[in-house]
Amino acid sequence: DKVKLVRDEVELEKEMGVLHTQMHNYNLNKFKKWIFLIVGFFVGVGLAIPSSLLFQKLFFSFYERSGLDKVTNEYFGTWKFGDIYSDELLVTAYDYNSRQPRFFSKSFIEIDSGIYDVELAKAVASSSSAPVFFDPNPLKDGYN
Repeated sequence: DKVKLVRDEVELEKEMGVLHTQMHNYNLNKFKKWIFLIVGFFVGVGLAIPSSLLFQKLFFSFYERSGLDKVTNEYFGTWKFGDIYSDELLVTAYDYNSRQPRFFSKSFIEIDSGIYDVELAKAVASSSSAPVFFDPNPLKDGYN
């Protein structure tokens, strides 16, 4: 019994020594956590500022759409698709709200004139509104 107690005490002494060494190493390296925290904070702030500028470049257009609207209104005026003589004109655009393509032509007016009989200038401006370059064109049709 005494031999077992001595062995347990020796093992306990070894474990206490290991624990003491681990606590000593922890106390020596505790300041490193604060350094990493402070450096991480400044790196995060340093990356947040350029990323916000990148966010603005990615999600906002490069150009004002007023110039595009002015040019299309100059060339096409207030003509609507029902006013043109050719049946072969097709203008494609993309509707962000319904996430579907929109096709404007004289033959589509027969299907639903409320949607498709819009001004040529507005349809062409909608067609040329690439998301990176111009803001989307809010197109009003016969139902809006």
